Amino acid sequence: MAPSDEESYRQLISSDGFATTDVAELLRRLGCLIDLSEQLKHPEGIDRALTVGTDLSKQPLRSAQSALLHYFSANAWSHRWQLKGGDHASWEQRELEREILELRLAAGLAETLPKIRRCQIFTNLGNALSRVGRFIEAIQSYDRALAIDSEFGMAVGNRAIELTWYARLAPQRHDRIVLFQESYAELQRVRLLKMEGHARTAFVEHQLMVERLVPSEVLQRRHDLGKGKLGRSREERTYRQWSLKHRLFLHPVNDIGPFPSAATDPISLSGVRTPLDKGPNLLGLFNQLKQEFVSARYMLFASTQRNGVHFADRGVLLTDTLDYPSYSFATEQLKASFRIAYSLLDKIGFFLNDYLALGIGERNVTFRTLWYTEKKALRLGLQSLQNFPLRALFWLAKDLDEKDSSGLAAALEPDARQLAHIRNHLEHKYLKLHLPDWQGPPPDNAFARLLTDTLALSMGRNDFSAKAIRLLQLARAALVYLACAVRVHEGQKAKHDPEKVAIMELPTCEDRWKH
Repeated sequence: MAPSDEESYRQLISSDGFATTDVAELLRRLGCLIDLSEQLKHPEGIDRALTVGTDLSKQPLRSAQSALLHYFSANAWSHRWQLKGGDHASWEQRELEREILELRLAAGLAETLPKIRRCQIFTNLGNALSRVGRFIEAIQSYDRALAIDSEFGMAVGNRAIELTWYARLAPQRHDRIVLFQESYAELQRVRLLKMEGHARTAFVEHQLMVERLVPSEVLQRRHDLGKGKLGRSREERTYRQWSLKHRLFLHPVNDIGPFPSAATDPISLSGVRTPLDKGPNLLGLFNQLKQEFVSARYMLFASTQRNGVHFADRGVLLTDTLDYPSYSFATEQLKASFRIAYSLLDKIGFFLNDYLALGIGERNVTFRTLWYTEKKALRLGLQSLQNFPLRALFWLAKDLDEKDSSGLAAALEPDARQLAHIRNHLEHKYLKLHLPDWQGPPPDNAFARLLTDTLALSMGRNDFSAKAIRLLQLARAALVYLACAVRVHEGQKAKHDPEKVAIMELPTCEDRWKH
């Protein structure tokens, strides 16, 4: 007779439950203990699993084993969060921090796992990001699962739900309709796919909710997202296609896919209430943030497209240091795009400090730390703000690692410290990029040391370009969250302060005025 779940649980949690040196068997038992602890609502089993996982991480593991260990650890942290009540309201969530970090570590090694497990990792990561309000990154994670298996039901259904929340927050009405339409179509499709447990019922209920929010004739009349102008010249068309591919347009439809109709940047601030003596300061600042972003986007694109020598590089005498150095105007464009993208995040912090009247001295505002007092406690008033996209910004800030953020929890992005290290060298020291023929740092021997640039932080240009794209995507998400957060906050202010205000409509800047 097979043991009951309770008996199996007791065997695993006993002192000899993990008395084996076989790593594969240890991982199997660990996964069983985590699942049984969740089913039986036994938090002590989760604690035991996390201890076993920590001990196992100290052993030499193959990539697939490390990926599986991170995945199981993430499940344990998720179950611990659920067993504590699954608090969706609190801004600080230690269990969710650890779950996101473990899933990202698993995702980095996911290529070594079977397809079904990879889909589970990316879907679970999307779910965790959704819980903290980061709907843009959640959708991206679901799309990574669907790139592996387009009919992975849990990713299809959860992506549809995320598009619904996005639709309710997007600043422009047209974009909200398109997002609702996409969500509704996917909710209809997911009913035909395989999925876990009672998920099908949840997706049906969500579809009914969408039908209550949006008239059926609107949901059924899908927009043709393939329509849209990509430009007059070949270069402009290539630029817009590249930007769509990397989801770099400030347009919610670009989060659905690389559709031509999304090849513009319409995101803007909804009406902002300000005292009569203050002026349109925040509108001007948001304009500047957008302009810097789109300029960085084009510089990054241009740096990857350059063929031949730019005329600005002709006649510039440089020394070949024999390590395949990358010196060119295009290389400096690439570096500049990284610097602008990183600085945009601090400028968003500058915006929030003024908008929310946080009272932080201008010299002390950073995007990573503005949420906390000098004693590293969450600022009073933030916790009570029912503003989902603002909380998304708070959690996005946790992806960064900065020199003045000591005392805060470690960053949730595995390479956050390296990104900060790169920025520091770009701004204050010496970052050296190398052409693809560069094989990395030379071996440690006397001859190699003669050619090693000990002042530089050296990186392959392609690797740096990938990091610049990722950073620009992060800045883009932050700008969208900021616009959505302002819309929510202004709506709340109008509701709680119905006093009449004078409305002043400002014109938009025509393209022909931009010189």
